[in-house]
Amino acid sequence: MKILFVCKANVCRSVMAEAFFKAEAAKRGLEAEVSSAGLMAFAGVTPSVETVAAMAEAGVDVAGHEAGPLKPLDLVASDWVITMTPSQ
Repeated sequence: MKILFVCKANVCRSVMAEAFFKAEAAKRGLEAEVSSAGLMAFAGVTPSVETVAAMAEAGVDVAGHEAGPLKPLDLVASDWVITMTPSQ
């Protein structure tokens, strides 16, 4: 199963959703390919300092994440596309 989380810049909300889902899936022994992308993301941008700190408090490391812009193929290749707001 392929799951894609989408937000605006792919440096905060979708990054956290991706990381939390991956951690929970691993804990439960679920197999899933999980990724995230941004509607207006600039490739290679790292998560915000606040995102890294909040996730570290939760025991999840997102410091190595690099933002990626949403591509049409991402949508076609995903079984589930989950946006962070209704307007997205």
